[in-house]
Amino acid sequence: MSDSKVMTIRCKKCNQKVFRYLKEGKGSLLRAYKSKIQVVYFEVLDNQMVCKCGHRLAIDQGTYFKMLDHYHYD
Repeated sequence: MSDSKVMTIRCKKCNQKVFRYLKEGKGSLLRAYKSKIQVVYFEVLDNQMVCKCGHRLAIDQGTYFKMLDHYHYD
């Protein structure tokens, strides 16, 4: 039995949806692997994941985004 679940990641500042993500295992979301992002609501500007409100959420590291502590999830 796997510990996979779909999470909706939201901006802490404006509460808008940022992306839907297939999370495996327990613990915090420190790295959001691009291959597991299912629905995208964000933009990437200057190698940073940015919400529509302009809030910076993560840094692009190639195959994944290094998440900052500027989000919450459902």
